Amino acid sequence: MKLKSLLILLILPLFGCSQNAKKNISQISSDSKSVKVIELFTSEGCSSCPPADKLVEEVQKNNSENVIILAYHVDYWDRLGWKDTFSQKKFSERQSWYSSIFNLNSIYTPQIVVDGQKQFVGSDESELSKALKNPTLNIQNRGLSIKISDSKNDKISVEYNLEKINPDDILNFALVQNHAITQVKRGENSNRTLSHVDIVKEFTSVNPGKTGKIDLNDDNLNQKDFHVVAFLQNKKTGKISAAETSSF
Repeated sequence: MKLKSLLILLILPLFGCSQNAKKNISQISSDSKSVKVIELFTSEGCSSCPPADKLVEEVQKNNSENVIILAYHVDYWDRLGWKDTFSQKKFSERQSWYSSIFNLNSIYTPQIVVDGQKQFVGSDESELSKALKNPTLNIQNRGLSIKISDSKNDKISVEYNLEKINPDDILNFALVQNHAITQVKRGENSNRTLSHVDIVKEFTSVNPGKTGKIDLNDDNLNQKDFHVVAFLQNKKTGKISAAETSSF
C-alpha cells in the first residue's frame, strides 16, 4: 500500500509537467504585440507529419492574433504511395532554399522554421515553445500593410505598402486556405483522416517597391475559407522583418 502511494506521488508531478507544457504552448504570445511566422513543411504521405499538423493547429487556436502559420505541403513524398492533395514542387524548392540558409545536408518532414531564423523537427513541442517565447525571434517591424483590392472567381488582387526597403529584401505572398480534411487511402497514412490548417495554396515572391499590386490564383477559391499573408524577408539570411495578413 505504501509503495502504491509512493508511485502515485511520483507520477502526479510528471503528469503536471505534461499539462503545464500544453498550457505553455497555448499561451505563448497572449500579452505580446509582436508577431511570429511559423512555416511548416509537411506531407500527407509522411507518417511523422500528423503530430506536427496537430501541434500547429493547437498553436493557431490559441495564438491567432500573434502567430502567422504557413503550412507548405511538399511534393517529394508523392511518389511513395499517396499524392498529397495540396503538394507543389515550389514548396519543396522553398524548403531546399531554407536548407541552404541553415547549412543542412538534406531536407526532411516535418520541419518548422520560425521567422526564417530557427528550424527544428516540426513535431517537437518543446522546441516550438522555446522558439515562440524567444524575444529575439519577434517580428517587431510592422512597416508593411496589405489589402485585398479585388476578387473575381479564382483570382484575387492584393495591394501592398512598405515603409522602407532594404536591397536584399524580397516580399513573399501566400494565398492560404484556413482548414481542410483529407481521407488518405494509400501510403504511410493509409486509412487515416488528416486535419490541416493554414494550407498554402499559392506562393510567390517579388522584388518590392514602396507600393505595388499582385495577383494570386486558386482553382477552388472559396473566399470564406481563405486569407492572404505577406511577409518581408532577407533573401541572404532568411530573416523575416515584417508580416501581415488580410481576409476577405
